[in-house]
Amino acid sequence: MKTTYYLSFLMLCVSFSVFAQQKKNLNKIIDELIPHIAVVNIGNTNEKEHFVKYLNFLKKVEDLKRLKGSIEFGFVGNEVDNSNLYTINTGMKANYGGYPLEVEATTNIQTQVTNGKFEENLSSLDISMDYHPFNNLTHETYVFVMRTKNKFLGINQRYEIGGGYVFNFYSGKEVDGKGKSLTSKGKDLIKKLNDNHKVYSSTTRRQPKAKRDKIKDVLNRHFRRNGQSLDADKYDTIYNSKVEQQKSIIKNFSKHRAALLVGFNYELEQTQDSLTLFNKDLDSTFNKTFEATNLFRFVIAPKYTLKGDKFKWSNVIFFKIGLLNLVDDIVIPDETISNQLVTDKRADYWMDLKTSFEFKISEQLSFVSTLNYVYDNAPKRIYFDDAEGIPRIAEAEQSFTGINFTLKYQF
Repeated sequence: MKTTYYLSFLMLCVSFSVFAQQKKNLNKIIDELIPHIAVVNIGNTNEKEHFVKYLNFLKKVEDLKRLKGSIEFGFVGNEVDNSNLYTINTGMKANYGGYPLEVEATTNIQTQVTNGKFEENLSSLDISMDYHPFNNLTHETYVFVMRTKNKFLGINQRYEIGGGYVFNFYSGKEVDGKGKSLTSKGKDLIKKLNDNHKVYSSTTRRQPKAKRDKIKDVLNRHFRRNGQSLDADKYDTIYNSKVEQQKSIIKNFSKHRAALLVGFNYELEQTQDSLTLFNKDLDSTFNKTFEATNLFRFVIAPKYTLKGDKFKWSNVIFFKIGLLNLVDDIVIPDETISNQLVTDKRADYWMDLKTSFEFKISEQLSFVSTLNYVYDNAPKRIYFDDAEGIPRIAEAEQSFTGINFTLKYQF
């Protein structure tokens, strides 16, 4: 278990250091240039002000990668004279980056308070890192670590670590300098980015030298007069960032995103002590403690997100299939009937559906409804003899449905 925590910490350290360096590069270059721009002659006053506004706009787009966070809270209470029952849902999320690299940490806890006694029903901690390796939004790789607890399914703690590939389709695009299939904010950012880039990069027969190069010459002379030199590569970074920033806008503000995730997980699971098992036909229950299990799973997950100016609807369904034990067996000697082995064979897979709808009340406050459905085709189970000595199966809960309504505050 300690290995999982160490890997989580390592992922966070590497990811945040890379992001901090990327963001620092562009914003630091701009911040270092602005004082020099203030003392050189770049056309008239309006042209200089426009150039400074352009640089500040690039910083604004770069800030889409800044550290963002949110807190969610939901509460249900019931009380009579001699007893009370409260359910508290809380969640926190931190996100940093966008394109080409993004790191995200999410935690959720559901706690039940009965007559002053606290009990954790559901909890999760998920840390993931995504990277687009081929200079486009279509191809994405990911790694993650996750810890979950689900009292209703008898899971005391489950640890998962894995990675894989995501094939993406983002509906947003740039056509003739304008954004298509983007939210209003995305369209505005794409238009401003392309309009400004055109102003400083375009050339004509009468003006064969782009305005960006003219400004570069002016700054070069200014630095030489002061015994310094302009770092041409750093200066060019300002304009070369346009392609990356455009992809960042499309990723953040596309109206539609469809994706297919394919990967592999390593899973360790410990069920609750004295896990309750059920036989619904005979209305019987049993308790048994199982040893911890570990296995590899193949994972495939289709995803779809619809985004508007005021709402976001997200859907994903994970299929997690055991690799080395594709068929899960329970075998027991049956001497009472035929002296044969009684076998219960089931395909070993999980299905995990998550859907959420978020409606913006204001820029920072949202109402969120979520649905989570989990199905385990091969839960923990045992054989027992009924009153007639016939083997019967008792098994843990096979499915779980969770519905939450929360208020979300973003910062």
